[in-house]
Amino acid sequence: MKRASVLIVPALLGAHAALLVWTAAHNGVTVDEVGHLPAGLFIWQFGTFDLYRVNPPLTRALAALPLAIASPKTDWRLYGAGLLARPE
Repeated sequence: MKRASVLIVPALLGAHAALLVWTAAHNGVTVDEVGHLPAGLFIWQFGTFDLYRVNPPLTRALAALPLAIASPKTDWRLYGAGLLARPE
């Protein structure tokens, strides 16, 4: 039994690692995720939904919650607010 576990455990760990790599390659960052995460962080820092307002804000806010808890260093100087502004 001990010999079988010596072979099975590394095989299972290898299969798990291969599945993780495959999943990361096929389900990684999407095209619009680069806009959603900063917009969600903006919601948590300023309490407004002005940034990247092409979709409802709940998803952005929830996705950025772990980032907001980490308190990253941000620079919002290039952000410009306005009624007709589309800062995507």
